[in-house]
Amino acid sequence: MSSASLEKRFRMPSCHPSDPSHDHPDGSARRADPPGSPPALDPHRPAPEGAGAAVPRPLIRQLGGPDCAATAALHREHLTVGLFPQLGDRFLGRWHQTFASTPHGWVAVAVDGQGQVQGFALVATDVEQYVAEVLATQRWRLGVAGALALLRRPSVAARFVRTRGGRYARRLSRRGGRTSRTGAGVPGGELVTTTAVVYAMVTAPAVRGHGVGRQLLDAGVQAARTSGATRVCLLTRQGAHPPTPVRPADRAGRAGPAGRVGPADVTDSVAGDEPEVGAAGFYEHLGWQRVRTVEREGVVLVEFCLSLP
Repeated sequence: MSSASLEKRFRMPSCHPSDPSHDHPDGSARRADPPGSPPALDPHRPAPEGAGAAVPRPLIRQLGGPDCAATAALHREHLTVGLFPQLGDRFLGRWHQTFASTPHGWVAVAVDGQGQVQGFALVATDVEQYVAEVLATQRWRLGVAGALALLRRPSVAARFVRTRGGRYARRLSRRGGRTSRTGAGVPGGELVTTTAVVYAMVTAPAVRGHGVGRQLLDAGVQAARTSGATRVCLLTRQGAHPPTPVRPADRAGRAGPAGRVGPADVTDSVAGDEPEVGAAGFYEHLGWQRVRTVEREGVVLVEFCLSLP
């Protein structure tokens, strides 16, 4: 079967406002801001005094229309760590769609007054459930899209087979569906820890330093809290901050503390959009806690977590 035939057979739904894959199972539209979240949507809110030229506060809304092309380009240009950015804009756009079409995915974009996308955030509000949902409903479409991207990029394909092929094959062969848990009130159960993961967050260089990243992050954290998450975690570059030793067990990012699932266990994606210095200082300033350090392809990454009351 030709690559064109494969692509036609496993075509993902288009990223369009009328696409039903962007709605909840009950038919209601998926909202970027969950009910009860503060309305951070006034595009004319003035910048703080002394902040320089005022940048209108962007609108935070759901993914739709031509947004996938814009978010994919931002991702490829500014979040370069990991496999997915190397697979190109088409694959990235399709992967971004999974956060709009699964119950435990959440995606929002920040747009300016002209409707141009200036940033986006991808969040799994329950990472174990999100992964199970993607495997159950989209594994083959996403897998074929990835395979086609690798066929067009032989050098990336060779590196993938050498470093990740076995892990991804095992993940695709897993049966999808909801995961089971034990919790308080269940005989022998313990307090359930539900982890949300910020898979990616990026803002355009022109709007950095004006609170756009903070708006996206706050909206994503609120979505995780509303869905019942007890903590939210992410990976970012260590950058210029004092180095933290990387334990041998963490070089592949598969040894989470206390057996908990964290972003290093489920993704190669990095949240943070300043390649030279990383975004670790940004998250520390907001009260996130360093959990561990992992190494990916020679790049040192820091896992941060925030407990949700």
